[in-house]
Amino acid sequence: MIDPNMTMAAPLGPEGAIGEADQARIWLGDAVVAGILQELVGSAAPGSLSRRLRERGLIDAAQQEELARRPPLRLIGAFEMQRQLGAGAMGEVWLARRVGDDLQVALKTMSARYAGNNEFIQRFEREADVIAGFNHPHIAGAIARGTHQDLPWLAMEFVHGPTLQDLLQRHGALPEEEILRLAIQVAKGLDHAWTHCRLVHRDIKPGNIIIERNGRPPTVADAIPLCLHDVAKVIDFGLAKSTDQVEGQQSMTMTGMVMGTPSYMAPEQIHGSRDLDHRADQYALGATLYHLLTNQVPYEGASSASVITAHLNAPIPDPRQRVPSLRPATAALVRTCMAKRSDERFGSWQAFIEAAQDILKQMGAESTPAIKLLRKPMVLPPSARRTPLPGSLTTGAPPASPDPVSQPTPPPQRSSDLHRRHSTGPFPRQTMPADAAPRPGTGPVTRPGSGPVTRPGSGPVPKPATGSVVRPASGSFSTHPLPTQASRGDQALAQVMTDRVQRIRHVGPRAPISVTPETDGPVPPHVATPSTSSVTLEALDDEATVGLAKDPMMVRVMVVVAVVAVALIATIILVP
Repeated sequence: MIDPNMTMAAPLGPEGAIGEADQARIWLGDAVVAGILQELVGSAAPGSLSRRLRERGLIDAAQQEELARRPPLRLIGAFEMQRQLGAGAMGEVWLARRVGDDLQVALKTMSARYAGNNEFIQRFEREADVIAGFNHPHIAGAIARGTHQDLPWLAMEFVHGPTLQDLLQRHGALPEEEILRLAIQVAKGLDHAWTHCRLVHRDIKPGNIIIERNGRPPTVADAIPLCLHDVAKVIDFGLAKSTDQVEGQQSMTMTGMVMGTPSYMAPEQIHGSRDLDHRADQYALGATLYHLLTNQVPYEGASSASVITAHLNAPIPDPRQRVPSLRPATAALVRTCMAKRSDERFGSWQAFIEAAQDILKQMGAESTPAIKLLRKPMVLPPSARRTPLPGSLTTGAPPASPDPVSQPTPPPQRSSDLHRRHSTGPFPRQTMPADAAPRPGTGPVTRPGSGPVTRPGSGPVPKPATGSVVRPASGSFSTHPLPTQASRGDQALAQVMTDRVQRIRHVGPRAPISVTPETDGPVPPHVATPSTSSVTLEALDDEATVGLAKDPMMVRVMVVVAVVAVALIATIILVP
C-alpha cells in the first residue's frame, strides 16, 4: 500500500532546522520537556508546545517567539514525529519516538486525500489487524495503532538497517551464501504468516525485506553489505490477502484485479486468481533471489505489460548465465521457485527451507569466516551472457556438438604464402569422383626443361603422399584447399630443404612454388605425415653440409652472431 523504502531525509521543517521540541530540550533539558509532552498527549485540546511552556513560566516572550519560528512539534497518538522515512501514493512513513521511553518506531499514516474512501481505510485497518497478530523475529511487528484527525495510523517496529533494494543499489549483486541465509529467514517469516493466518503477502520484493544490522558500525556496514549475524524482516503487508475469510465477508480484492509489483508477480497472481496460496509468495521470493544474485530482474521490458507477458510466457531464466560462479543447486532452487505452474514449485515453505539449508551445508557455509563476504560475485556483461553455459539449466534444445575433425583457424603464413590467407576456418573434407581427372602436380619436384631431381646412385625422390611442390605453368598460385596446420608446417620444411638441394646441385635460381594437398581430408594437428617426413630426411644428407660451406653469406651471419654472443657474455661477467 505504502512504499516505506523511498528513503527521504526530510526533517519537520527547513533542511537542517532544529524543531521547537529539540530547541526546548536544549534550554530546559529532556526531563522537563518530556513531562510537558505527556500533558499534551493526554489533553483533549493539546495546543502548541511553546504556548504551554510560556504558560508554565519556563520560557520568556523572546524564547516563545524563537520557538514559534522553529518547525512545530507534531504528535500522533503518543508518538513524536521526527523525520519522514518514505512516502507513497496512499500515505507516509515517519520515524517517530514514543513519549516517555523514547522507543523508536516506524509510524505509518494514511494520506488525507483518502479520508472519505472507506475501501482504503478498511484495507489499512486490515493490515494493522494482520500485523498485530504476528509475533515472529522475521516479521516487523506492530507496536500500536489508532486514529488521528479521522485517519488511521499504525506504529510498527523500526528496524535499524537498509532494505535489500538499498543494498542492490549500493553494492550490486550480493554474495550467494548470505542471500541463501536471508532467504531461509524470509521463508520462515512467510511460513509463519501462512501457517497461523493463512496469509499471502502478495508483494515480496527486495524493497519489502529490511535488514537489521544488530549494532554494526556504519563504516563496517558500508564495506561489507551482509554478514553472518544480519537478520531479515518482512515489512509492508498492505497487499496481504487471507484465504480464511468468513463466509459472506466482502473480499477486498475483486476477481481479475492485479495487485503487486510486476517484476516479481506469479502467473496466477497476474491472472487475478482468488485461489492464491503460499506458492505465489514463493514465486516472488524466487524472482527476488534472482535479482539479488544477478543485480537484474528476471524479465526486463519497456512497459509493465511486456514484463507481465514475459512472466506468463517466457522461459525461466538461469541466473548462472549472468553469474557463472553460482552453484548449480542454487540456480535450480531459484528456477524451481519460478516455475510457471504452482504445482511444480516447492510443496511447502519447509521444503524450500530444507533445500536451501542443504545447499549451505554443501558449501560449508557454517564455518566460513565473515571476511569471505568481501569477495563480490562476478557478473557477466550483457554481451557475454547470451550463450548458455555448459551444464546450465536452460530450456530448449541443447547446443550442437562441434565437429570432431574441425580445427581452429590457422595463423597467417609468411609473405611467400600470402595466397593462403583467404582461408578463415576449418577445412571441409574433400571428395573426388572416381572418374575425375587427376589433380595437377602429382609428380616429383620438377622444373621446366629439366628432369626429376635425383641423388647420385638413386632414383627419383619419392613423392609426398599429402601433396607435392610444383611450379605452376601459368605463373599464378594454386587455389586448392589448403592442408591442416601440422601438415602445412611439414610441407613448408620439405619445401625449404628441396630448394636447398636444388641450389646445391646448381639447378638454378628458386622459382615460385605452390603447395597442393593430396589428402581427402584434414590431418589432425600435431601429427606429422610419414611421407613428408621421409622427404625431409632425404634432403638432410651430407650434401646439405657441403652446401652450407659454399654459402658465404650464411657463414658471415653465423660469425657475427657468435661475436655478439661472446660480447654479451663478457659484458655480463665483467660489469659489476
